[in-house]
Formats: sequence, structure tokens, C-alpha cells
Amino acid sequence: TCGPTTNVPTTCGPTTCGPTTVGPTTCGPTTGTPTTCAPSSLSPSTVSPTTCTPTTCGPTTVGPTSVSPTTAEPTFTPTSLSPITQTPTTSAPVICPPGLYRDPDGKCLQCGFNFYCPDGGVRIQCPGSSITSSNRSTSISDCFCDAGFYGEITGASSFCTVCEIGDYCPLGAEINRRCPPGFYCPGARELKECNITGSFCPGGNAEQTLCPAGQYCTTNTQNETCPEPLIVAYSCLPGTTRLDLCESGFRCPTPSEKIQCLENEFCPPGTFLNVSCPQGFVC
Repeated sequence: TCGPTTNVPTTCGPTTCGPTTVGPTTCGPTTGTPTTCAPSSLSPSTVSPTTCTPTTCGPTTVGPTSVSPTTAEPTFTPTSLSPITQTPTTSAPVICPPGLYRDPDGKCLQCGFNFYCPDGGVRIQCPGSSITSSNRSTSISDCFCDAGFYGEITGASSFCTVCEIGDYCPLGAEINRRCPPGFYCPGARELKECNITGSFCPGGNAEQTLCPAGQYCTTNTQNETCPEPLIVAYSCLPGTTRLDLCESGFRCPTPSEKIQCLENEFCPPGTFLNVSCPQGFVC
């Protein structure tokens, strides 16, 4: 009689496998029945019966199945690789929009004042004494004459001419013109009003001036000539705004002269001659 077989569970390694189940091996019992031998037909003999020894079947023990762990190693197949050759690329030049120019480093920069950049490649300076009002000009037509100059900019050969003293040439002047009456134009660049009392600015003034001697100026654009002394004398020194008699204590031989009288002289208003003080009087 064979006993039951005890199965031990299989321990798996890194490779995951399910447990192997081995069923028990069962041996059926062997019955040893003695065999009776028949007598020999040749000669009589006494034959001892043969006794068969029963066979005893021992239990069969099945050990656990041992599964060796499987270690998965990466497999590399050597491949012959050709070296990579990088072909140099030539970049196209930077194209800047009009109003900008390309510097030596290939960057686009603003054209700048007094220059113009028509195609975004290079910048061109405006003709002499001309400027621009923008730092992103695109054409020579954006150039105009600076204050104090005049001219028309139509091409690269154009130029600006300096204004004469007494002229007025503001920014962009294409022609020169005289400084207008009542104003003065310093440097032919600015227009300023004559506002000093007794000033006279008839036109073409480069600076503010007083009414000239021998004249009186009722406005800064209108002047009159003082009369020469006949019976009485008038005083018209520089900056005079009205016609007045020569001041008492002075004599005015001409309208532009005013001389203080001496202590023994008699100089009422309008005097133009030196007159001695009359006897019996103190002057």
C-alpha cells in the first residue's frame, strides 16, 4: 500500500510563474497469491510448491520541482555605424524693413535722425544742413532744411543755403524771406516780437533795436522824424516814443543832442541855444 504523496509548492524566482501542482501518485495494493505448480509429465517427481512472496510496494515520494530563477540580460547586437557628417549651412542675409538698416552684426537698427533707409540695408545721410523729424525715415523726401537754412531737397545733389542776416528761415524753409515788421529774427532761425518800450522793428531785424536818435516811434513799426529847432527845440534821443520839447535845464542844439546847461545859463523847456541868466535873476 502506497501512502499519499505530499506536494511542496514551488518557489519562483524573479521570473513570475504560477505554482506547479503535482497530484499524488497512488499505488494500488499488490496481492501476492501463491502459485501452485503442475506436476511434470516427464518423470514423476515431487515438486515443492512454489510460494510467491508478495511484493510490497513502498510509498513513492515526489519531491518539489525546483525552478531556477531566470535573469533576463539585455542583448546587444553590434551595429556598424557610420560617422555623421554635418553639412555647414549658409544663412541668408537679414533683410530689414524700410526705415531700419542692417549693422555689421546683421541686426536691424533704427535708421536714426538725419538719415534715411530706403531698402532696409544701409542708411544714407541727408544732404548738407538738412535733417529729418523721424528716426525711421525711408526716403530722401523726408529730409528738409534745418532752421537758418533754406532749399528744396529733391535728390542726393540737393543742398541747403544759409539764410542772410535779417532773414527768417524756419525748419523746412524752401525759400528765404525777410524777418517781418514788429519782430526780430536772431540767427535767422527764430521769430520774436519786439516788446521793449521805444523799440523799432520795421522788418528785417536780426535783433531788437530802439527807435533811432532824431526820431520818435509811436509803435515798434512806425517812426517819425523830429523837427529841427527853429523857435523851440525838441529832444529825440534813442528810444523816444513821442515828440517832446527839450527838457528844462538842458539845451538841444539838434533833436539827437541834449546838453545840460551851466549854472549861469537860462534854459527853459525847448532851449537849443545857450542863454546867460538875465541880470537881477538867479538861474
